[in-house]
Formats: sequence, structure tokens, C-alpha cells
Amino acid sequence: MQPKDDKWALILPADLTVGKVYYTGYDKSVKNTVVANPMTYVINGKRYENTIKVSRELPSGTIYLYYAPKAGLIAVEDQAGNPEFVLTETYGNVANGR
Repeated sequence: MQPKDDKWALILPADLTVGKVYYTGYDKSVKNTVVANPMTYVINGKRYENTIKVSRELPSGTIYLYYAPKAGLIAVEDQAGNPEFVLTETYGNVANGR
């Protein structure tokens, strides 16, 4: 389904092959690269299998985003691997972060 205006942005492409480069943002100016797929990611003692790790190049540096099936975005880390966002709990398929 296409939006009614040109204000839409890609979150994840259909092709999630490691090394795949794609661009996000309304003007498609933010470079992303699939870094790992699949992988296991553990947050607060909970294991997420089949997680996808994406690097995103921002003016302030590279960040890493982690997406898991049924939860969506579960974590964002800075270049050094420090968490900037982590999923703390889920309700069905709806996730809450801190």
C-alpha cells in the first residue's frame, strides 16, 4: 500500500542479505547496511532469535539497530556497543522501550 503523499520511509528492505545496503529517511539520505542475519540478541535475560542487526550511518557516527520477529525494534546501540534504547517488555506484538 502506497501512502497518499511522498512522506514515507523504508524501515527494512525485503532483501535482508548480509551486506545489503539500503537508504532510509524521507529523502533517502540515511545509509543502512545489514550486518548480521540471523543472530541471537539477549536483553535483560530474554533471548531473541533470528534477530537482524543493521548499521546506520548518522552525522554523529554509526549506530546499530536490532530487529526481532514479533517484537520489531528491540535495541539501538552506539558505535561502542553501549545501549541507547533497549526493549523492556512486550504486550503481544506491541513493544515498550525505555
